[in-house]
Amino acid sequence: HMELWALLDFVSKSHVGDKKDFKQYYEKALKAGMKMDASQHELRQRILRQADLRRLIDEWMLQRTKEVLSGEMPKKTDNIVFCKLADAQREVYARVLDSPDYVALRNMH
Repeated sequence: HMELWALLDFVSKSHVGDKKDFKQYYEKALKAGMKMDASQHELRQRILRQADLRRLIDEWMLQRTKEVLSGEMPKKTDNIVFCKLADAQREVYARVLDSPDYVALRNMH
């Protein structure tokens, strides 16, 4: 929740209050409403705070999906480069290939 506060605080030029207020108003209600034994009041408060956050996100953050951006972005290109492993890398790679977990995965197919 604090990462969301930081983003909203930045993009809204501090219109969401300080970190302490944000935590008190949103995080406390959201956490209480997520508990298995949450009361009906705590559940309602969580739903209200979630709606408040959704409104803030919709108001202050532009969400650009892949579909929207597809016409604006250049086509993706992959460059595959083969190079020799260093001695340490080769040793680690060999250990991974010989590990019981990897052997089990390899034998599944």
